[in-house]
Amino acid sequence: QHELSLSLLADRLESVERYEDAIAVYERVPTTSPIYATIRQQIAQNLQRLEKPDEAIRVLKAALNGSRDDLRTYAGIADVQRGEEKFPEAIENYSKAIAMIGKTEERHWLLYYTRGIAYERAKRWDESEADLKQSLKLKPNNPSVMNYLAYSWVDRGVNVEQGLDMLKQAVAARPEDGYIVDSLGWAYYKLGKYEEAVKYLEQAIMLEPGLSAINDHLGDAYWKVGRHNEARFQWQHALTMKPEKEDEPKIRRKLEVGLEEVASVPAPGKTSN
Repeated sequence: QHELSLSLLADRLESVERYEDAIAVYERVPTTSPIYATIRQQIAQNLQRLEKPDEAIRVLKAALNGSRDDLRTYAGIADVQRGEEKFPEAIENYSKAIAMIGKTEERHWLLYYTRGIAYERAKRWDESEADLKQSLKLKPNNPSVMNYLAYSWVDRGVNVEQGLDMLKQAVAARPEDGYIVDSLGWAYYKLGKYEEAVKYLEQAIMLEPGLSAINDHLGDAYWKVGRHNEARFQWQHALTMKPEKEDEPKIRRKLEVGLEEVASVPAPGKTSN
Protein backbone atom coordinates (compact mmCIF):
# COMPACT_ATOMS: atom_id res chain seq x y z
CA GLN A 1 0.00 0.00 0.00
CA HIS A 2 3.04 2.29 0.17
CA GLU A 3 2.50 4.87 -2.58
CA LEU A 4 6.18 5.45 -3.40
CA SER A 5 6.71 1.70 -3.66
CA LEU A 6 3.74 1.47 -5.99
CA SER A 7 5.20 4.24 -8.10
CA LEU A 8 8.56 2.45 -8.26
CA LEU A 9 6.91 -0.84 -9.21
CA ALA A 10 4.92 0.83 -11.98
CA ASP A 11 8.09 2.53 -13.23
CA ARG A 12 9.79 -0.89 -13.49
CA LEU A 13 6.81 -2.26 -15.41
CA GLU A 14 7.07 0.67 -17.81
CA SER A 15 10.75 -0.13 -18.38
CA VAL A 16 9.76 -3.53 -19.81
CA GLU A 17 6.84 -2.03 -21.78
CA ARG A 18 4.12 -3.56 -19.63
CA TYR A 19 2.09 -0.38 -19.84
CA GLU A 20 -1.33 -1.79 -18.94
CA ASP A 21 0.12 -3.45 -15.83
CA ALA A 22 1.84 -0.18 -14.92
CA ILE A 23 -1.46 1.69 -15.21
CA ALA A 24 -3.15 -0.86 -12.94
CA VAL A 25 -0.49 -0.28 -10.27
CA TYR A 26 -0.65 3.50 -10.60
CA GLU A 27 -4.43 3.34 -10.14
CA ARG A 28 -3.84 2.01 -6.61
CA VAL A 29 -2.33 5.34 -5.51
CA PRO A 30 -5.07 7.20 -3.56
CA THR A 31 -6.39 10.61 -4.57
CA THR A 32 -5.17 12.01 -1.23
CA SER A 33 -1.53 11.26 -2.09
CA PRO A 34 0.79 14.26 -2.60
CA ILE A 35 2.09 12.51 -5.74
CA TYR A 36 -1.40 11.92 -7.17
CA ALA A 37 -1.07 14.56 -9.92
CA THR A 38 2.29 13.12 -10.97
CA ILE A 39 0.79 9.63 -11.06
CA ARG A 40 -2.04 10.79 -13.35
CA GLN A 41 0.58 12.22 -15.68
CA GLN A 42 2.29 8.82 -15.81
CA ILE A 43 -0.99 7.04 -16.49
CA ALA A 44 -1.68 9.45 -19.35
CA GLN A 45 1.78 8.86 -20.83
CA ASN A 46 1.21 5.10 -20.75
CA LEU A 47 -2.17 5.50 -22.44
CA GLN A 48 -0.42 7.48 -25.17
CA ARG A 49 2.08 4.65 -25.58
CA LEU A 50 -0.90 2.34 -25.97
CA GLU A 51 -2.25 4.73 -28.64
CA LYS A 52 -5.22 5.79 -26.54
CA PRO A 53 -4.93 9.59 -26.59
CA ASP A 54 -8.61 10.25 -25.84
CA GLU A 55 -8.38 8.17 -22.67
CA ALA A 56 -5.17 9.97 -21.74
CA ILE A 57 -6.91 13.33 -21.99
CA ARG A 58 -9.88 12.01 -19.99
CA VAL A 59 -7.56 10.89 -17.17
CA LEU A 60 -5.81 14.25 -17.07
CA LYS A 61 -9.00 16.30 -17.15
CA ALA A 62 -10.35 14.23 -14.25
CA ALA A 63 -7.24 15.18 -12.26
CA LEU A 64 -7.93 18.94 -12.49
CA ASN A 65 -8.81 20.15 -9.01
CA GLY A 66 -8.17 23.88 -8.87
CA SER A 67 -4.78 23.51 -7.17
CA ARG A 68 -1.30 24.49 -8.33
CA ASP A 69 -0.97 20.96 -9.73
CA ASP A 70 -3.33 22.03 -12.51
CA LEU A 71 -0.42 23.81 -14.22
CA ARG A 72 1.29 20.48 -14.95
CA THR A 73 -2.03 18.84 -15.78
CA TYR A 74 -2.97 21.47 -18.36
CA ALA A 75 0.51 21.11 -19.87
CA GLY A 76 0.04 17.34 -19.98
CA ILE A 77 -3.29 17.69 -21.76
CA ALA A 78 -1.67 20.06 -24.26
CA ASP A 79 1.21 17.63 -24.86
CA VAL A 80 -1.26 14.89 -25.79
CA GLN A 81 -3.20 17.23 -28.08
CA ARG A 82 -0.01 18.42 -29.76
CA GLY A 83 0.96 14.79 -30.37
CA GLU A 84 -2.42 14.30 -32.05
CA GLU A 85 -1.85 17.44 -34.16
CA LYS A 86 -4.74 19.25 -32.47
CA PHE A 87 -2.73 22.42 -32.34
CA PRO A 88 -5.43 25.03 -31.52
CA GLU A 89 -6.59 22.92 -28.56
CA ALA A 90 -2.99 22.40 -27.44
CA ILE A 91 -2.33 26.15 -27.58
CA GLU A 92 -5.40 26.79 -25.43
CA ASN A 93 -4.23 24.41 -22.70
CA TYR A 94 -0.59 25.51 -22.81
CA SER A 95 -1.89 29.05 -22.36
CA LYS A 96 -3.91 27.97 -19.32
CA ALA A 97 -0.77 26.47 -17.83
CA ILE A 98 1.33 29.55 -18.57
CA ALA A 99 -1.34 31.79 -17.02
CA MET A 100 -0.81 29.91 -13.74
CA ILE A 101 2.96 30.44 -13.61
CA GLY A 102 3.09 33.57 -11.48
CA LYS A 103 6.80 34.40 -11.37
CA THR A 104 8.50 33.12 -14.52
CA GLU A 105 11.57 31.00 -13.77
CA GLU A 106 14.11 29.00 -15.78
CA ARG A 107 12.15 25.76 -15.29
CA HIS A 108 9.26 27.22 -17.30
CA TRP A 109 11.27 27.24 -20.54
CA LEU A 110 9.65 24.00 -21.66
CA LEU A 111 6.12 25.44 -21.55
CA TYR A 112 7.06 28.30 -23.86
CA TYR A 113 9.00 25.93 -26.12
CA THR A 114 6.15 23.48 -26.53
CA ARG A 115 3.55 26.21 -27.01
CA GLY A 116 5.90 27.78 -29.56
CA ILE A 117 5.95 24.50 -31.47
CA ALA A 118 2.15 24.33 -31.38
CA TYR A 119 1.89 27.93 -32.63
CA GLU A 120 4.33 27.17 -35.48
CA ARG A 121 2.42 24.06 -36.52
CA ALA A 122 -0.80 26.08 -36.41
CA LYS A 123 0.85 28.56 -38.82
CA ARG A 124 0.84 31.36 -36.25
CA TRP A 125 4.49 32.23 -36.73
CA ASP A 126 4.71 35.59 -34.94
CA GLU A 127 3.39 34.06 -31.72
CA SER A 128 5.61 31.02 -32.19
CA GLU A 129 8.71 33.15 -32.60
CA ALA A 130 7.88 35.16 -29.46
CA ASP A 131 7.46 31.97 -27.41
CA LEU A 132 10.65 30.39 -28.73
CA LYS A 133 12.61 33.56 -27.95
CA GLN A 134 11.14 33.62 -24.44
CA SER A 135 12.08 29.96 -23.98
CA LEU A 136 15.64 30.68 -25.09
CA LYS A 137 15.79 33.66 -22.73
CA LEU A 138 14.86 31.39 -19.83
CA LYS A 139 17.18 28.56 -20.96
CA PRO A 140 20.03 30.13 -22.94
CA ASN A 141 21.89 27.90 -25.40
CA ASN A 142 19.39 25.05 -25.11
CA PRO A 143 20.09 23.00 -28.27
CA SER A 144 16.45 21.98 -28.83
CA VAL A 145 15.14 25.54 -28.64
CA MET A 146 18.00 26.94 -30.73
CA ASN A 147 17.33 24.28 -33.34
CA TYR A 148 13.59 24.91 -33.61
CA LEU A 149 13.92 28.70 -33.73
CA ALA A 150 16.88 28.75 -36.10
CA TYR A 151 15.42 26.13 -38.45
CA SER A 152 12.15 28.08 -38.59
CA TRP A 153 14.09 31.23 -39.53
CA VAL A 154 16.15 29.42 -42.15
CA ASP A 155 13.20 27.61 -43.68
CA ARG A 156 11.38 30.95 -44.04
CA GLY A 157 14.43 32.65 -45.51
CA VAL A 158 14.72 35.16 -42.65
CA ASN A 159 17.65 35.73 -40.26
CA VAL A 160 19.50 32.99 -42.15
CA GLU A 161 23.01 34.02 -41.09
CA GLN A 162 21.93 34.35 -37.45
CA GLY A 163 20.15 31.03 -37.73
CA LEU A 164 23.30 29.40 -39.16
CA ASP A 165 25.39 30.62 -36.22
CA MET A 166 22.78 29.37 -33.77
CA LEU A 167 22.64 25.96 -35.44
CA LYS A 168 26.43 25.65 -35.32
CA GLN A 169 26.20 26.14 -31.55
CA ALA A 170 23.40 23.58 -31.30
CA VAL A 171 25.36 20.98 -33.30
CA ALA A 172 28.47 21.59 -31.17
CA ALA A 173 26.39 20.93 -28.06
CA ARG A 174 24.59 17.88 -29.48
CA PRO A 175 26.56 16.47 -32.44
CA GLU A 176 24.74 13.10 -32.44
CA ASP A 177 21.30 14.64 -32.90
CA GLY A 178 20.23 14.01 -36.50
CA TYR A 179 17.44 16.59 -36.35
CA ILE A 180 19.86 19.37 -35.44
CA VAL A 181 22.52 18.27 -37.94
CA ASP A 182 19.81 18.28 -40.63
CA SER A 183 18.87 21.84 -39.69
CA LEU A 184 22.47 22.97 -40.09
CA GLY A 185 22.70 21.28 -43.47
CA TRP A 186 19.48 22.96 -44.56
CA ALA A 187 20.81 26.35 -43.46
CA TYR A 188 23.85 25.88 -45.70
CA TYR A 189 21.49 24.89 -48.51
CA LYS A 190 19.44 28.06 -48.06
CA LEU A 191 22.67 30.09 -48.25
CA GLY A 192 23.59 28.38 -51.52
CA LYS A 193 26.52 26.50 -49.98
CA TYR A 194 25.46 23.19 -51.45
CA GLU A 195 28.63 21.16 -50.90
CA GLU A 196 28.55 22.03 -47.20
CA ALA A 197 24.85 21.20 -47.18
CA VAL A 198 25.50 17.74 -48.61
CA LYS A 199 28.18 17.10 -45.99
CA TYR A 200 25.87 17.75 -43.04
CA LEU A 201 22.74 16.25 -44.59
CA GLU A 202 24.61 12.99 -45.24
CA GLN A 203 25.62 12.99 -41.57
CA ALA A 204 22.00 13.60 -40.58
CA ILE A 205 20.83 10.63 -42.68
CA MET A 206 23.30 8.39 -40.86
CA LEU A 207 22.03 9.60 -37.49
CA GLU A 208 18.29 9.57 -38.35
CA PRO A 209 17.81 7.31 -41.39
CA GLY A 210 14.03 7.04 -41.06
CA LEU A 211 12.96 10.66 -41.45
CA SER A 212 11.27 11.73 -44.67
CA ALA A 213 12.23 15.42 -44.33
CA ILE A 214 15.96 14.66 -44.10
CA ASN A 215 15.84 12.43 -47.18
CA ASP A 216 13.95 15.18 -49.01
CA HIS A 217 16.51 17.81 -47.97
CA LEU A 218 19.42 15.58 -49.05
CA GLY A 219 17.72 14.99 -52.39
CA ASP A 220 17.50 18.75 -52.97
CA ALA A 221 21.16 19.22 -52.07
CA TYR A 222 22.27 16.35 -54.33
CA TRP A 223 20.36 17.91 -57.22
CA LYS A 224 22.08 21.24 -56.71
CA VAL A 225 25.54 19.65 -56.91
CA GLY A 226 24.61 17.72 -60.05
CA ARG A 227 24.02 14.31 -58.48
CA HIS A 228 20.58 13.92 -60.08
CA ASN A 229 20.20 10.15 -59.89
CA GLU A 230 21.02 10.18 -56.18
CA ALA A 231 18.61 13.08 -55.70
CA ARG A 232 15.75 11.12 -57.22
CA PHE A 233 16.64 8.11 -55.09
CA GLN A 234 16.40 10.25 -51.93
CA TRP A 235 13.09 11.80 -52.99
CA GLN A 236 11.67 8.37 -53.75
CA HIS A 237 12.89 7.16 -50.36
CA ALA A 238 11.28 10.19 -48.69
CA LEU A 239 7.89 9.20 -50.13
CA THR A 240 8.06 5.81 -48.39
CA MET A 241 8.50 7.42 -44.97
CA LYS A 242 5.15 9.12 -44.44
CA PRO A 243 6.02 12.73 -45.34
CA GLU A 244 3.88 15.62 -44.14
CA LYS A 245 0.69 15.88 -46.21
CA GLU A 246 1.69 19.25 -47.63
CA ASP A 247 5.15 17.93 -48.63
CA GLU A 248 4.09 14.78 -50.48
CA PRO A 249 2.84 16.47 -53.69
CA LYS A 250 5.97 18.64 -53.78
CA ILE A 251 8.20 15.57 -53.58
CA ARG A 252 6.24 13.79 -56.31
CA ARG A 253 6.54 16.87 -58.52
CA LYS A 254 10.32 16.92 -58.07
CA LEU A 255 10.47 13.29 -59.11
CA GLU A 256 8.58 14.17 -62.30
CA VAL A 257 10.38 17.31 -63.44
CA GLY A 258 13.41 17.80 -61.21
CA LEU A 259 14.18 20.57 -58.74
CA GLU A 260 14.98 23.54 -60.96
CA GLU A 261 11.82 23.16 -62.98
CA VAL A 262 9.40 22.87 -60.06
CA ALA A 263 9.03 26.61 -59.64
CA SER A 264 8.51 27.29 -63.33
CA VAL A 265 6.45 24.32 -64.52
CA PRO A 266 2.75 24.60 -63.59
CA ALA A 267 1.31 21.73 -61.59
CA PRO A 268 -1.24 19.50 -63.37
CA GLY A 269 -4.62 21.16 -63.68
CA LYS A 270 -3.25 24.68 -63.21
CA THR A 271 -2.15 27.36 -65.64
CA SER A 272 0.62 29.86 -65.20
CA ASN A 273 -0.14 33.56 -64.89
